[in-house]
Amino acid sequence: MLPKEITRTHWGLLLILALFLGLSWEIFGPRKRPNPGPYRSSAATDFSQIAQAYAAYSNGSTPPNNLQLPAGGTAHQAAFLLAQKAGLNDATLYFSDWDPRRPYTVPKSIIEGDPAAATGPAPAFAHATLDVVLVANLPSDALSTTTPIAWTRGLQADGTWAADSPWRGKGGYIAFLDGRIEWFDKLDLKNPNKSLYKYGTGNHTTNITEALPPTAAILLAEPPRPAQ
Repeated sequence: MLPKEITRTHWGLLLILALFLGLSWEIFGPRKRPNPGPYRSSAATDFSQIAQAYAAYSNGSTPPNNLQLPAGGTAHQAAFLLAQKAGLNDATLYFSDWDPRRPYTVPKSIIEGDPAAATGPAPAFAHATLDVVLVANLPSDALSTTTPIAWTRGLQADGTWAADSPWRGKGGYIAFLDGRIEWFDKLDLKNPNKSLYKYGTGNHTTNITEALPPTAAILLAEPPRPAQ
């Protein structure tokens, strides 16, 4: 039998306390990350548009352009060229909803105003961290089926993605010069279908820099740091 001292008022206070503790756990307690599946489907479409625009721009001349940029460029500058020359001006393609570094306000356009008169990307785009690393300065004879042109930010030399990458270490996309994209949980030498070809050889590698020719410039997804 319960003590007589526990009145209805006490029960009410205990109920309020239990509700408060439950709410606090929901807000401050550990919570599971959402399933990236739905986000990946959307991101695949976005990444494919970037790859197709790159391939169209590169193959639109003889010999191919293959996106030529000065050394030290960033992916933002490559995206600007694709917006200006290939008409891909949708900035949202470069940001995943699941990316922990996604900006609070995602820019809508890479170029503001007249693309023909623009000399660089819009500030909101130029100062944001993108999902995508791009490649420039490929030779005109680069093999289109095996030469990477873009990949999800955070890919490391061992073939895994960093924890702060857009898919939080769970994998990423790689695009090739023919416009094809593939998802990799990680690059793996034990599985030829999950590795890359070293440039100019038939050997496999997990290091994407080895899949590129010496002339290639890797354009980072992070914006340039202001001069000190």
